[in-house]
Amino acid sequence: MACFGAHWLDAASAFGQRLSRPKTVASDVAVTWLSSFFDAVSRLEHQRVTGQHGVLMHSTPIQDPVAMVGEMDGHIEGMCALLGRTPPENVIWVRGSLLSQTGVSIGPWAITDDDQPAAEFSSLDRHEIAHSVISGLCGPDQDPPRLLVEGWAQFQGNDWSAEIPGLSNQHRNQAHFLLDELIEEPWYSASRWPLYRYGGPLVAFLIQRFSAEQFLELYGQARKETFRADAERILGSSWENVERSFWIWIESEAGRLAEMKATENGIQTVVELGDQVSPGDWDSLVSHYDASQWDAVQFEKSFAFKVDVEVEESSLSEPYSRQVRVAIGSGQKWLVYQNPWGSSIGVATGPSLSVSVERSSNGLTTGFASGMEGRAQARGDMHHYLRVARRTYLSDPASEIPIGERWPERLARFRCESIRRPPPASGVGESPRIWIVQYRDWIPADDTETSTAERSGEIWLDESLGMAVKRHQLNELGSTNRSERNIGYQRLGGLILPRTVEETSVEASETLIARFELEAMTESEVASMKQEILSMADEVELPPGRPWFENVLLGASSLPLLGVCFVLFGSSPHRREADCGPMSHLD
Repeated sequence: MACFGAHWLDAASAFGQRLSRPKTVASDVAVTWLSSFFDAVSRLEHQRVTGQHGVLMHSTPIQDPVAMVGEMDGHIEGMCALLGRTPPENVIWVRGSLLSQTGVSIGPWAITDDDQPAAEFSSLDRHEIAHSVISGLCGPDQDPPRLLVEGWAQFQGNDWSAEIPGLSNQHRNQAHFLLDELIEEPWYSASRWPLYRYGGPLVAFLIQRFSAEQFLELYGQARKETFRADAERILGSSWENVERSFWIWIESEAGRLAEMKATENGIQTVVELGDQVSPGDWDSLVSHYDASQWDAVQFEKSFAFKVDVEVEESSLSEPYSRQVRVAIGSGQKWLVYQNPWGSSIGVATGPSLSVSVERSSNGLTTGFASGMEGRAQARGDMHHYLRVARRTYLSDPASEIPIGERWPERLARFRCESIRRPPPASGVGESPRIWIVQYRDWIPADDTETSTAERSGEIWLDESLGMAVKRHQLNELGSTNRSERNIGYQRLGGLILPRTVEETSVEASETLIARFELEAMTESEVASMKQEILSMADEVELPPGRPWFENVLLGASSLPLLGVCFVLFGSSPHRREADCGPMSHLD
């Protein structure tokens, strides 16, 4: 018993630190041992209320325990109806902590927390009970990835659809985890934050795209060493195709949810076309924009450049500057961004490289310097600062007009008044192909968003530069406020980068002029930049994890006494030993 107690303390420490804890024979036996031991201890500390499908144990006040048990039974019946299985009769729901354990499911035991609302069946209650139910339905011989384990509990316990807009944004910005990454260690056996966020929508997708029965079969039969083959055998589709379909579904759901939210808020998201605009011209404009792929960072396989930016504002006494240095090649991307406030940000990504660090003006270095934990962070930062180098917010017309899938920020209504298309291509030596769009839009007039301001605008888009904005004029009707922006471009490394930007705002009688100087980097400059990033990474101090033996030493002296309690007070577990499943954790 002492050995299994030590094993449990080690496992509890691993779960507390979100470390990988693969399934073993010892862990299965420890779960069975703990089930009996928990039963003994709970009889001393908790009140019990029996329901149709299990028992509620609580050490904290509950306003109506009988009604709460009824909600538990209904939750269990709903899950089992979805999965096509008979509800179990031995779920053990602990409302509060048990032996200092909170927010954890261990075999048949669903343990929540002491601070749960007295009159509410909470999301944490639903989450942990979902773990207990599916664990029992699949039996002891199960080892699903934590992506499915936490995904199922999130799907049943939380508003999983709330994660979809964020996942869609991460996917568009190339800052997402691949599902194929999340079925490998350290994610397979460790309940870490990405699994909760990705898992709920994934389980919803699997049930919608395939069936609840196939999901349950995958959950119960998949193994770490053969997961991809298991998924293809059970789902009838390769895991690669599942991932591809999942992200298509995420984008579709994000659009649907955005439309629902806009409708609820009374925002009209349909583009209005004036009398002089044919639907064919608007569709052609949108098609040319879609082909430009502004959301993706397009670049050649190997190149290096730096962009020096100097900005003059009439309201400031001195200009300020920033610099972006980029090197891409051999499957790796390296980038340093120096902002006007004296900080340097270094990012490096690659198959075995994930660095995102910042050295502030006072010399303090923070960020992720290694490991899977920082992979999505580094990937997202790389995409962000490449967009900074491109000045996408100036160049992408979707930032100003609803030409893409996303509605421009704060735009309440849009009407296209006219479209002037470039003449048909005539051959060599022709002038730039410019589209000119005149429009009116309405934006909130103040922070309350109860009234709108009407504006008229004209935007020039260069077809030869991926529909990049060449000129943008904007006038606020009913006032003297107006602005004009003109942008010159240069191609480098497969990117379309602003070379000059001149912007004038009459609203504040201010003038802003930004100058961009692009230059290829030499091999020595690239080597120096890489060394600079690695030097910053070496300066990052990562907090050490707690050694497992600390918990063992703390608990070792109490194990003999715990064994006596087990002998004197323990009864057989509420679920047969054959039905005890793995442990799971929730933050």
